[in-house]
Amino acid sequence: VKNREREKMQTVNSQSLLAKLLASENISVQYTPGIKAAMFDLKNRVLMMPIWNNVSQDLEHLLLGHETAHAIDSPTAEEYKKAYMDIAKKVFGENPGERLIRTVAGFLNVIEDARIDKRQKRRYPGLRKNYLMGYKELIERDFFGTKGRDINSMNFIDRLNLYFKGGNVHMNLTFSPEEKVLLKKVENAETWDEVVALTEEIYVYCKKKLEDMNEMEMTLSIGEGEGDADDSDDFDFDGEGDGDDACAPTDHANVHARVGRASIPERERGAGPP
Repeated sequence: VKNREREKMQTVNSQSLLAKLLASENISVQYTPGIKAAMFDLKNRVLMMPIWNNVSQDLEHLLLGHETAHAIDSPTAEEYKKAYMDIAKKVFGENPGERLIRTVAGFLNVIEDARIDKRQKRRYPGLRKNYLMGYKELIERDFFGTKGRDINSMNFIDRLNLYFKGGNVHMNLTFSPEEKVLLKKVENAETWDEVVALTEEIYVYCKKKLEDMNEMEMTLSIGEGEGDADDSDDFDFDGEGDGDDACAPTDHANVHARVGRASIPERERGAGPP
């Protein structure tokens, strides 16, 4: 038992050292019971790792690589919050509902993840295999909740997130011509300003698609004599109140159930948008 504990401590120490080397700063690394995903606290510079059973070295290094990429490339927690708040207010007015704010924050995190992972693999080419095999392992563990689901019927932001988290290799994802243009823009994004601009563009695109779909469903419903238009308006697009946002990424494929997330000020310990 003592030998196993000693080996475990040696592993933790070596992973902590690896994270510090990758981040090029003296960040703190904590293995935290109960958390569902790795996360990096942008404000306090703490990398928190989940305690999972039977984790391969590829997956461990993927988690470390992804979170240290946030440490290197993501802006401050204050800049993060300002970005998604500004977008939410621009789209919904001065008083957007909390759920809508969180949804925009989720979009921002998905797109920022794609940027920082690309830059991290370019910075440390040796991590490319870890990323490839680590995401494959996560998919096999059904970490993204895609088992038994038609992934190509999911929202664009969900498919975009999966694409950049191994789905481009391990899943048969499809995108419309319009979506491919947006996907290419995300692939090419290099700066935080580009991420912020793309977050607004993609959120507005998804919002418009759902509004058009909702309008079409209302028209069909009226034509068939099945109730009136008010009965079909299930989505809150005006930003008034805290209703669910139909644009929101799904519970499994979105930012709060992903490999890791950068924290924002509302959750000082790095929990990110719920």
